[in-house]
Amino acid sequence: MAFGVSDIVSLTNQARDQMGLPNLTTSSALMNAAQMKAEDMAKQHYFAHTAPDGTVAWDYFKKVSYAYSSAGENLAITNEDAQAVINGWLNSPAHRDNLLSDVYTDLGIGMASYGDYDGHKNTFVIVAFYGKSAAIQNSAAATSPAGTNVAFLPSFTNMLRPCLSQSQLVSCLSVE
Repeated sequence: MAFGVSDIVSLTNQARDQMGLPNLTTSSALMNAAQMKAEDMAKQHYFAHTAPDGTVAWDYFKKVSYAYSSAGENLAITNEDAQAVINGWLNSPAHRDNLLSDVYTDLGIGMASYGDYDGHKNTFVIVAFYGKSAAIQNSAAATSPAGTNVAFLPSFTNMLRPCLSQSQLVSCLSVE
């Protein structure tokens, strides 16, 4: 593969620049989370927002202690280049909404070698995590009885927007 995560970050911000939007800042926490998700997808050989064990994007946010007020996920699987990934996301309304959202401030990209997928040889899976960090004012008030930080468990269930386009081999999810 002739591209890496820095190419996806750069092309994401170029697309945002063209729309007059501020650049997203790479977050080391989101970069780690996205890489963990990409490696899990490759290892377990699935292409979905929900892992076979039920793990979802927000679980990865929690693993890296990224508390968010808004978050989104775009997925891609390709054997092409970074521009094809960004074009796929921009050509799908829900993916475009994530990539060009003025709500998000942070970005994390992960990539992993996937192998063959649906007749496509030598593919890579790409995970984009978008976020807006939530400041926790009072840690005692922000924990559930089980000790889980509620900033990771927003009650946005009605706001989840799943989307999938197998023809473009991209998938997205967001919560606001």
